[in-house]
Amino acid sequence: PSRFISKFDINGDNTIGFDEFLLFQTLLSIPMDDLEVAFRLMDKDSSGKVDRTEFRQLLDAIETRAGKPSMSMRKSVHNAEGDLYGLMNTFFGADGRGQLSLATFRTFVADLREELLRLEFQYYDWRKQGWISGRDFAHSIVSCARLKHVDSYLDKCQAMPPELAGLQVTFQDFKQFREVWAQLRMLSVALEFLHNTNGCVRRSDLCWTVQHVLGVKLRPQLVDLLFYLFGDKAKDELNVNFMFQVLNRHYATGLTISYHFEQPTSSKSYLDCVRECMAK
Repeated sequence: PSRFISKFDINGDNTIGFDEFLLFQTLLSIPMDDLEVAFRLMDKDSSGKVDRTEFRQLLDAIETRAGKPSMSMRKSVHNAEGDLYGLMNTFFGADGRGQLSLATFRTFVADLREELLRLEFQYYDWRKQGWISGRDFAHSIVSCARLKHVDSYLDKCQAMPPELAGLQVTFQDFKQFREVWAQLRMLSVALEFLHNTNGCVRRSDLCWTVQHVLGVKLRPQLVDLLFYLFGDKAKDELNVNFMFQVLNRHYATGLTISYHFEQPTSSKSYLDCVRECMAK
């Protein structure tokens, strides 16, 4: 079992609560900047820390934004004392009187993402070779595609040229790509400027942008794989809209990227949800 997840297994039965599972899943899909905004708003005395009650309000705001049932709504189904017991015990102590700092919360979210990323990599590296194939790496990307598009992307993965399908992708490669993925909004802005300036996005453009704007250096072979999945083969150009349609699905609970760089629609914002929760 995962050492990180085991920290929240209070009774030693190698399981965590269902509410904790839902929360972990939600935290993975919301950008850390958004989480920090919510944390600071719940820190009403500007102490840099929140107590147990304020943290529950923070979780309600997060889950509301993610479209999941709130803590209060689930109490009719789950034992209220058991909700997030392992997590609350870790953050606030057995008596619930401790306080959680922003630095501790930030570290927790970063460690959670790192651990689950490692578990995902291990799922594909079932032979424990220390690397996964280019085809499996592609599968990990297109798994976020809409259902109506999944079959076409899976067919593309199966028809992948041997030099890409047999590519050895290490955990470091896997992690670096996810660092790019986590900065999708910034990447969208950069590629918009490139597309408007040059009329297209080529391999060299993507490599340069990722390294100089996002601070991540991707292996050229991984860029080739992205162009195979989302590129226009005849023109050797990246179809930016196709790529964002798939990658943005991973962060659909955060600020949704406009694939065609249009003005965002006037839907309820993340901060609106936070304010509503604070007013309760």
